[in-house]
Amino acid sequence: MARARWPTGWASTMLAQGKAGLAKQLADDAANPLAASAAKSIPRKVVEGAISEGLLEELPQSVSEQILQNLALDKPWTQDVDASAVMGVLSGGVMGAGAAGYHGFKESGMPHAAGSHVAKMGG
Repeated sequence: MARARWPTGWASTMLAQGKAGLAKQLADDAANPLAASAAKSIPRKVVEGAISEGLLEELPQSVSEQILQNLALDKPWTQDVDASAVMGVLSGGVMGAGAAGYHGFKESGMPHAAGSHVAKMGG
């Protein structure tokens, strides 16, 4: 089992180091109509976070882990790889988009009217 973990960690490290430039280019292409100013808008950050985390991090990690697990358990190497790929993209994309959107909202300095209202009602 220890032998199977090493290639996954190595592959994940290699992918994480190379993701920054590609994620930026893909996000620029996808969010270009959304960007009205030179500063990154919140929708652009959401798209960039979803691409970065979902496609460039979780997809290759999920696929490689599933393949290595199948090989370690003497199963066909393609078994459940498609499901792992879909779940990796979906979970990573949602988490990346949510985290980037939250970070963008916090950076924008927008007032927290909804949060303030809820806090007053509860207190």
